[in-house]
Amino acid sequence: MAKNFVRENVPLSRFGVLVAQLESIVASAAHKPPDSLLCFDLLSDLITAIDEEPKESILLWQRKCEDALYSLLVLGARRPVRRLASMAMARIISKGDGISIYSRASTLQGFLSDGKKSEPLRVAGAVQCLGELYRHFGRRITSGLLETTIIVTKLMKFNEDFIRQEALHMLRNALEGSSGNAAFSAYTEAFRVIMRLAVGDKSFIVRIAAARCLKAFADIGGPGLGVGELDNSAAFCVKALEDPISSVRDAFTEALGALLALGMNPEAQVQPRGKGHFTPKKLEGGLQRHLALPFTKASGPRSKDLRIGLTLSWVFFLQAMRIKYLHPDSELQNFVVLVMDMLGVDSSVDAQALACVLYILRVGITDQMTEPTQRGFLLLLGKQLQSPDGSPPMQIASLRTLSYALKTLGEVPLELKDVLDNTIVAALSHPSPLVRVEAALTWRALAEVDPTCVGGLISYGVTTLSALRENASFHKGNNLKVELDSLHGQAMVLAALVSVSPKLPLGYPARAQGQTPECVDVTTLEPIAVKLGWYCHGVLAAMGKRVNCHAARDYWNLKVEELAALSRHPVKVGDGAGTQKAAPNFRVFPFVPLCGHRILHVRFLLVLLIESSCTSLEPKRLPRSVLEASKKMLTESSRNSIVATVEKEAGWLLLSSLLASMPKEVNIYTLEMEDQVFDILSLWAALFNRNPDYQINQTEDLASLIRALSFISLLMTKEQSNIKPAVDIFIIRTLTAYQSLCDPMAFKIDHPQIIQICTTPFRDASVCEESSCLRMLLDKRDAWLGPWIPGRDWFEDELRAFQGGKDGILACVFENEPPSFPQPETISKMLVNQMLLCFGAMFASQDSGGMLSLLGLIDQCMKAGKKQPWHATCVTNICVGLLAGFKALLALRSQPLGMEILNAARAIFQSILAEGDICASQRRASSEGLGLLARLGNDIFTARLTRLLLGDITGPTDSHFAGSVALALGCIHRSAGGMALSSLVPATVNSLSSLAKSSIAGLQIWSLHGLLLTIEAAGLSYVSHVQATLGLATDILLSEENGWVELQQGVGRLINAIVAVLGPELAPGSIFFSRCKSVVAEISSQRETATLLESVRFTQQLVLFAPQAVTVHSHVQTLLPTLSSRQPTLRHLAVSTLRHLIEKDPASVIDEQIEDTLFHMLDDETDPEIGNLVRTTIMRLLYASCPLFPSHWLLICRNMVTSFPLHILLFLALLANLWLFIHDIWHFAEGDPYWLWCYFRINFIQALCILLSLSSPGLFGYLVSSPRIHTDLMVFGCCPSCFVDFGILATSGRDVRTTNNLEQDPLNGPDGDTRINSGEDDENMVSSSEGSSRVVTRRYKHLRYRTKVFAAECLSHLPEAVGKNPAHFDLSLARSQLSNGRASGDWLVLQVQELISLAYQISTIQFENMRHIGVGLLSTIVDKSHGSSSSSLGYGDFKSYCLLPIGDLCGDFVEVDNATVSRTDL
Repeated sequence: MAKNFVRENVPLSRFGVLVAQLESIVASAAHKPPDSLLCFDLLSDLITAIDEEPKESILLWQRKCEDALYSLLVLGARRPVRRLASMAMARIISKGDGISIYSRASTLQGFLSDGKKSEPLRVAGAVQCLGELYRHFGRRITSGLLETTIIVTKLMKFNEDFIRQEALHMLRNALEGSSGNAAFSAYTEAFRVIMRLAVGDKSFIVRIAAARCLKAFADIGGPGLGVGELDNSAAFCVKALEDPISSVRDAFTEALGALLALGMNPEAQVQPRGKGHFTPKKLEGGLQRHLALPFTKASGPRSKDLRIGLTLSWVFFLQAMRIKYLHPDSELQNFVVLVMDMLGVDSSVDAQALACVLYILRVGITDQMTEPTQRGFLLLLGKQLQSPDGSPPMQIASLRTLSYALKTLGEVPLELKDVLDNTIVAALSHPSPLVRVEAALTWRALAEVDPTCVGGLISYGVTTLSALRENASFHKGNNLKVELDSLHGQAMVLAALVSVSPKLPLGYPARAQGQTPECVDVTTLEPIAVKLGWYCHGVLAAMGKRVNCHAARDYWNLKVEELAALSRHPVKVGDGAGTQKAAPNFRVFPFVPLCGHRILHVRFLLVLLIESSCTSLEPKRLPRSVLEASKKMLTESSRNSIVATVEKEAGWLLLSSLLASMPKEVNIYTLEMEDQVFDILSLWAALFNRNPDYQINQTEDLASLIRALSFISLLMTKEQSNIKPAVDIFIIRTLTAYQSLCDPMAFKIDHPQIIQICTTPFRDASVCEESSCLRMLLDKRDAWLGPWIPGRDWFEDELRAFQGGKDGILACVFENEPPSFPQPETISKMLVNQMLLCFGAMFASQDSGGMLSLLGLIDQCMKAGKKQPWHATCVTNICVGLLAGFKALLALRSQPLGMEILNAARAIFQSILAEGDICASQRRASSEGLGLLARLGNDIFTARLTRLLLGDITGPTDSHFAGSVALALGCIHRSAGGMALSSLVPATVNSLSSLAKSSIAGLQIWSLHGLLLTIEAAGLSYVSHVQATLGLATDILLSEENGWVELQQGVGRLINAIVAVLGPELAPGSIFFSRCKSVVAEISSQRETATLLESVRFTQQLVLFAPQAVTVHSHVQTLLPTLSSRQPTLRHLAVSTLRHLIEKDPASVIDEQIEDTLFHMLDDETDPEIGNLVRTTIMRLLYASCPLFPSHWLLICRNMVTSFPLHILLFLALLANLWLFIHDIWHFAEGDPYWLWCYFRINFIQALCILLSLSSPGLFGYLVSSPRIHTDLMVFGCCPSCFVDFGILATSGRDVRTTNNLEQDPLNGPDGDTRINSGEDDENMVSSSEGSSRVVTRRYKHLRYRTKVFAAECLSHLPEAVGKNPAHFDLSLARSQLSNGRASGDWLVLQVQELISLAYQISTIQFENMRHIGVGLLSTIVDKSHGSSSSSLGYGDFKSYCLLPIGDLCGDFVEVDNATVSRTDL
């Protein structure tokens, strides 16, 4: 009674009101079934209220709420309502009195034990609730696991698919929740149910649930499973990889990897209660039996699916070993040999198997390694290449992985260089051309990583090529073949190096240009210029400008004399007692003092050295030595016909590479080379002016140059099988050449012959293969409709779509990006692709008569192949040709097409759609083609076409045809735009909405996508239809019981489109916003990648169109967990959304302090596209926040670049300072004890001040107040107050993140005065450093090379990113603003010494491609100071302690006037 009395006297909270409403709904259920939508909204609000309600209020209403939720569940609710009610039950027990979990679980088990097959919805509600309770409280109710397993056995006999699916979901939650702590019999029974009843179920959704139960068994340690059970379950997973449903294969792929990882880690296997002595055993030979052997034996129509599944299982296994079981990354190398062995010892190359192995080596092994381990992995790959047992496929895999690892590492380890010389050079002579190509690509990767080796490689290659040509003239038999293979390999390497050299920081080396640049005598600069030669190119790259060489040399001699004079005349400084002593050059590692104008002279000196040294850079020149070598091979033929053929092929390869790498800018060198290239081509013009039988008369017009088309026509008529591959390659390259011409009308005279060749797939369709170009031509926004559904990332998509072939064309070594896998397509498929793409270009360039003729040919082919076995191939080729043609027309024509052409094309597309059950790619192509017609026609044709399609779906039609028409309507609206078809939007929406209510899932998905395209095109004119569309989305969600991911994804896309339409009207608390938020939360509850993607996209839509709906903090907290997702698509979208947030509201994002998270995400990222997006996001955040917090960015960049804690770096600086003191003691002080002692003390004090000012402000204050230190500083003209000011300002600005933080600092007195660094330590010092501690704690990990490079680039942007506020470059102004309380005190001028120190470290780092960044930063600092007013940087006050290291770059010290140092700019 007391409790009731208390509750009755407590006013109703929001939670209590919702519970009362829920009780009312349950009470009236006897008369009227609960409305699903009402319950859905009510439960969504209830869950939010539970999170916000205090525990005391929860306890008052807990029992009533639990009873109401239980009653609602057993009444028989829809799937989303069941999920929300189950979640609410778990949350209220978790937040309230947890003792009720036992009674509630027991009640649900009792209900399920008595459940009837005639009440599936009631049973489903209890099942889902019990599963949710197990997920949250599994360890507390482990005693009921056996009974739960028995209930699952009973439920597996239900006829409804969703009941069996829910039963397995409950079992999975029970297994994961119990964590292996239940009885042995419970796990044994659960495993028996899965293997006997679930994995072979007729429904694919049940098989998916079974696979996830197996993975759950592996994740909890496999309790109750011995070696036999693990082996049997793995064997069944391998068998399931041939399932026709891709989602089923993917589920068993992940389960197989998890089971094998558990079998390889017996120490992780769990011993359940109730079992006797248990000795875990390793699954010996499991990888060989279940991964390697099935891979090599794969055959039949499903062999490709099986191999891809095994490949992904390999990756899941390796990731589990590294992430879950925490094996060191060095152990990943132990699996390389087993992975390589799957390629076999056969010399023939299976392209598909090779692609799978390359995927494992890259994603499963290389990407999971840290850089130290990658260095060892490179050596292992080198040894693999040296192995005499290595087959050509193994060597190809080793070389391709070696190239990728080199690019990832960013440097060539010293220990690898000897291995490379012994292995890759030998691979250039390999009998297999594929191995030689991969070796050339490896040398290209080596050149990109280490540009300094290009000159030597090109010189060596040209010399070796000449020697091989001479040797080939004297050899025969096998020796001749070896020499010719070597010649071809060397030509490949030269072509690769020539193509990549212009893109490198060093450009073409001078030696390769055949030039002897003038050298400048630098003896007068010793030792300044001695250390400068290797550094010149980095300086030039950093400056981004050139100096006229002739004008510069005159100035050169002047500066030489000036610098030499400075070195001969040391200046005098005062010692404070009126005496003058020769001052030593203060060399504090890594700082060197130089005055401003001297530094400018030194920088100009660097430019002069660049212009005139032997290693001078000339990026616009081309290597004449390579050109001469190619010219000799083309014009000086060998008497041996075989040798001559190989030489000419090598010569054309080199010439093609030179042409491809020629700069776009016209200069004297390109004109000279163009003349030489034309001379070579003119020598070979006669080849194509006659046929093989010398029957074609030569033409007198040289302008017609290459009559390749006539040559092809003659070869095609002969149909000689022995030369067909060569003829096909010739046709491919000829058509490619024609397509590369910008204007098709330039070769109009050749159109008839080209069309004759390109229409072969239509005229002789039975002998042509199916084109693979649809994947490239189709709109990527419709990809989720199939058949190429996007996977984890682009690399996985490439693997799944890979065709492969034994006779594919060799990779082109001078292309910008070689294909992901060797031999991606067969020659015959490439021939069809090029014919159809060229057909599209020809179709677009014809007049109306020509277009109608070609459309008539296609229509005739379509009708002739109606009942032929090659009909599907013919339809695909027709779709490719027409799509290519109409897309080319969009770029060429501005006038609408004629009605005859439009109607003829429309009839072809509609006849394809009318066939009904055709491939998804063909349906998409035809629908998209109709959309292109709407864009190419006028408004009248577009409206007529739309009405025609609307009429096609009004009556009873085939579901495939109706879905295709729905997509076509969406494509028409997308192409024509919302304004052109605004009058037809209501009819389209009504028709598509009716189709979306169908019970056929496939029709629903296609209709929803068509509706989505209509919404996006209609824009604001769709506002009147939003309420109906939102109701449609919720109805579909509430009526679907199987939880199909594709359908939920379609609903999510629809919601996101609605958000874009409503925009600002989505206010917090509005019904539209609440409904949209609840729907998105529901579809993402299953944690599927596709639905999670829509959940993140919902956040992005809110950021873009409804920023007022949710706070920035909530958005960031939602996105941060997604940044570490294993799904690249999710990471990409999350980073993109963060970038939009920074653009919309930078101030709020700055407060979230996500910089360090983004940097570490960049370090872990392996997808190049996502990596570039992360870099862009960080750079935007840098420019947004750096004006307020430059010290914070300096701290982050320093941590990333150095990868060492601050105190370690400064301790090393002190040690180096001591070493320099000992080394230079007699040279500088000439044995004078006074100068010995002063020199050491001043340098030690400088370094110690930096250390203490950044680590212990209290001790720093004591240090600078010492009278003895004052004396030492005054001796050298250094004002001690500068050190005090520097320490005060630096520490006050270092950890300040916002002005508000400074205002709330307890150190600020009530009168507003700031007592910063007054000399004593206090407790607040700990809290004030919390902003940076998060950064420091994560820095001990080895950062990747690319992360360091980008951090260095960010550092180089600091002087520009701080903006134009003069206080960042003026110490006095910064001091005055701080004293007036107008700013936080975080100014770049306070950190300039550390900035210079970091720039020096970067400019002397081991990575060649990073050095120019450091020099560029030093140059920027000089520019900033030189362009300012006198003493703007405050160096007149800083004097000696703020020093520049540029003198070290010049080799030795330069003595300067101390008075000048004190009064001039930096």
